[in-house]
Amino acid sequence: MSFPDHMSCTFDGLQAPRKQEIILCRRNISIVGNVSDYARTASVVIAMPLHNQAETLRTALKSALAQKLSDGHSAVVLLDDQSTDNWRDDVKDLLLHPAVILLTANCGYAALARNAILDFVESELPNARWIARLDPDDELCSSLAVESLRSEGEKRNASFVLGSNYLINQGTPKYPANIANPEVLLNKVILVKFIEEFCMGSACNELPSCNLLIRAGQGIRYPLLRSAEDHWLVAQLLMFRSDQAAVVPYPVYCHYSLKGKVTTSNKRIGEHRKIRKYLSQASRDWLAAIADAGEILGYGMEGCVWKQDDNIIKRFYPSATTAEDISRLAECTRAARGRLPIFEWSEDKNGTISCKYDWTPLDPVAKTLPTHELQSYLLDLAHAGLVTCNIKRENLRLNAGRLIFIDIGKDIRPFDPSIFMDSAARLYAIGVLGLPDGELSRRQSYLKQHEALAELEGFETFYYDLVAQLYPLVNLSEDKPLEPSSADDVTLLIKACSQDHASLVDQVAHIVSQLSIPRKFAKVVLAIDPHVGKYLRQFTQGDLQALIDSAEHLRVAGIIDMVWVAPQDAVQIESVHKQWFGVSGVNTTHTISGAPVFSQLWAFEQVDTRYVLQADVDVLIGRKDKDHDYLSEMLAAIQHELTWCVGFNIPKCDPGFQPYTSRPDGYVPEVRLGLLDLSKIRSHLPLPNKVSHGRLLNMWHRSMEDAQRSSKIQSVRGGDDRSFYVHPPNDIKAETNLEIIRDLIGQGVYPLEQAEKWDLVFDAPWSYPHREESIVFLLKGRNTPKEKLRRCLKSLQSQTDQDFGVILIDDASDPMFSWHIDYHLESLRKRTTLVRRRIHKGYIPNFLLASELCSNPDTLIAVLDQDDVLMNTSVVKSLKRAKAEGADLINGLMFRPNKPTRFYLTDYERPREKGGGNTWSHLRAFTKSLFDSVPSDQYMVNEDWIADISDYATMLPMVELAKNPVQMTDQYYLWHERPEYSVERKGKQARLLQMLLTKSALTKHTV
Repeated sequence: MSFPDHMSCTFDGLQAPRKQEIILCRRNISIVGNVSDYARTASVVIAMPLHNQAETLRTALKSALAQKLSDGHSAVVLLDDQSTDNWRDDVKDLLLHPAVILLTANCGYAALARNAILDFVESELPNARWIARLDPDDELCSSLAVESLRSEGEKRNASFVLGSNYLINQGTPKYPANIANPEVLLNKVILVKFIEEFCMGSACNELPSCNLLIRAGQGIRYPLLRSAEDHWLVAQLLMFRSDQAAVVPYPVYCHYSLKGKVTTSNKRIGEHRKIRKYLSQASRDWLAAIADAGEILGYGMEGCVWKQDDNIIKRFYPSATTAEDISRLAECTRAARGRLPIFEWSEDKNGTISCKYDWTPLDPVAKTLPTHELQSYLLDLAHAGLVTCNIKRENLRLNAGRLIFIDIGKDIRPFDPSIFMDSAARLYAIGVLGLPDGELSRRQSYLKQHEALAELEGFETFYYDLVAQLYPLVNLSEDKPLEPSSADDVTLLIKACSQDHASLVDQVAHIVSQLSIPRKFAKVVLAIDPHVGKYLRQFTQGDLQALIDSAEHLRVAGIIDMVWVAPQDAVQIESVHKQWFGVSGVNTTHTISGAPVFSQLWAFEQVDTRYVLQADVDVLIGRKDKDHDYLSEMLAAIQHELTWCVGFNIPKCDPGFQPYTSRPDGYVPEVRLGLLDLSKIRSHLPLPNKVSHGRLLNMWHRSMEDAQRSSKIQSVRGGDDRSFYVHPPNDIKAETNLEIIRDLIGQGVYPLEQAEKWDLVFDAPWSYPHREESIVFLLKGRNTPKEKLRRCLKSLQSQTDQDFGVILIDDASDPMFSWHIDYHLESLRKRTTLVRRRIHKGYIPNFLLASELCSNPDTLIAVLDQDDVLMNTSVVKSLKRAKAEGADLINGLMFRPNKPTRFYLTDYERPREKGGGNTWSHLRAFTKSLFDSVPSDQYMVNEDWIADISDYATMLPMVELAKNPVQMTDQYYLWHERPEYSVERKGKQARLLQMLLTKSALTKHTV
């Protein structure tokens, strides 16, 4: 099957067509062609960012190349920011000029492009002393325009120089010129008034922002605004660095057009006016801060910072923050482990908010920082419920080597995984890779976010480690040891015959696993009666070879230690009967009624321990508590000098321990499941028995009963109700499905009708416990590694809200694994419905069963694969909150350790058209009623249950029917870890998925 180019055949689904989205990505500055020595040695660089301005570029570029300097020469850095208008065709002759350096980059908007050129010049053109601004829709007025500003800047040893310009309207200069007046620009009081008039549109002139030269190496960068960034920069420079300014009124620097595409677009949406108004407000605050301040330390888009005595003061601009927000932030910083200043705040009568904290000498950050310190910084803040945005070196300091964020304000935000990854990536870029502050930014791109972050070498590993440390529940802890202590003097002997071939593996695994905790046996042996023919209470045809093959499988698998097949040699048979019963000439293996005798006695003779716990292969073992040491209690009981057999307990009505006792007429020694003292038995041989027609009359346990009547020896019964057994009579085995009954008994669950009875009451109401809780976690899996299952269950046990239920369905795992699952449940056991299937059913039948086991239609079923992990302790609380707010289908944000930077946001709007819209992603939860409302044929292909991609198969129709689907993204909720699928399985999944995606969407009218 072939797929369109925009689709990918992966487990993540057939993807929707790509579109441009705003993501965090690199600008990826690249040099086109070679840089000439002429350009590299230029003392002045004219910076020209370009985006789709072909019609004006030629004029601008010619004016730049015509510049003459009295000392040296200039170069032109032309940065193409994702243009699509074939501008190169119009200026291809000019691009050959040796002064031209052509760059390409993905910057996104003007401020980022301007800063990219500044970064490039300062890092790649060390001879450049000045960077001059020229936009592609402007034109330098003369060949000496740059020189007039440069020479004045050198003369005054300035950091920046401002010139004048003509405004161009419809291609015609507008007079008079926009003159850079030093009496206005260098007088702060007059400047503020001028800025206010300019921002309100009432000034004759504009701020001369297009007429700017910046001395290289001063660290001057444009604020990251999508409009009026040049006005803000010039205003800030004039207010705070006026002593480093040079102003050149004449000659006029350039012809400046206001009709650029960005300007026009921003005017259309009102952004330009909004930013100008904000600048007007800020300028008034700057003037007040300068009047009040001691030493100005910084100024930005929120306020001014200065040092006053031993305090640091930050005064916020009007509307930059609120009392509520700053109060909340002040409280949060106290939990940030010293990564943020702890401050006090105040609000004056005019509503101006200021904050104050103690001054501490801090060090600037170096080009790079230790990886562990970056992670510690991010983790400390995250543990405080915070994350910092606007990561750049000027906002960071070091205090004795510890990283601190000093920019108090809106860039300190409540923790959010998306912002957390953004912050981690920016910090990694500057702190580990040593990239410029502006290299990473949020901009339009056709890349997916994880593809863009893959360009940061090593970041995926860094971020994986970071998340794993932040969410310790995901870390594999040491498995609780299941290795029991050894009962060195007890052998477990399981007795089987050819009739048991079909159920042998399941039954032996059941018995061994149920009985080998908390103490294991010196040896586990399967004793086989090789007789094939007529059986006492026959229920099926015998198959000795199949039985032996299954026995060998059990041995190789390590479930049993040895297989003993009773010999059929007449001499051996006679010898054993002579020793045990004192009879001669009896070489038949069964009693006159057809019960086996010899095979069991011969097996007893092979046992080299004093005690043997002998069991029929069909017994069902119940354990309410696998830590109950039933074997020690039985061994203690058999130590009585007159006790030679201790019977295994049966289901009881009342809980607790009953002493092991006999009765006046004695108990029959337990033949189905009981502990024998072979030493005491051998001391009483031969046992009484009779012979009729060459066959023994009684089995060995009846002979022991007869011996008890003539001596004081006894068999006892009793014990703790936490361990018991039930025997299924042969006459019901062919008619009864024992899978469910065996599973329930194994968990210590039985109906009242079974209490106090040895034999199985098969017509009693055997059923799995139903769940009534408002939230039920559904755990499905098969052969999940033990440590991962325990980790999954531990994450449930760690929830602060323990008011939930669990349905755990094991879909036919290897028997020894399956029978140990309930041991891992620990505190969850009483709230868990455990289903251990012995026949593999598949995903959809298990979903259907889980819904049947939930009694309340309003129950929220949360799907949790057995190798998944709930990442935080408040998942249950969050699910309840979302449900209380009306959600009937919920996705919790997922983290995939093999794809750590992928961010799985769900799209509930027509998901079949979007490759599933990530609706498949874990954690998934939905109400039982919503699940039940989906027609079952939605889960079928060619009249068979969908055997794979059940997450898509269930979620797509439910999303379409859900009234209020919600994704929780305030935290990572689930660690989704699974092995890589084979190519064949991925191909099968892709074919199934395409069928699902092309199905008609469900509506409430179609169900």
